[in-house]
Amino acid sequence: MFAGREVIVTGRRKHFYSYDVVSGTASRVPFIRGRLEKSLEWFTASPDGKYLAFVGDNGEIVLVSARSKQWVANLKMNGMVVIMC
Repeated sequence: MFAGREVIVTGRRKHFYSYDVVSGTASRVPFIRGRLEKSLEWFTASPDGKYLAFVGDNGEIVLVSARSKQWVANLKMNGMVVIMC
């Protein structure tokens, strides 16, 4: 997913990568602090590019700041979370 000047790469892992297109550097984000998700495979970026929304466990959506890559909030629903691309 391309969010502004960086590309976010995820998979079936606890970590994800952020690649800065302008400087050509990649950084590994080892995990989302305070969260125990085993997979960050499914996510989307907010339309304004400020947040990344990962599908969490048990119907949760985990909001992460696109700039700092730190946890911001959780959204909980009483059903399954599906991302439509």
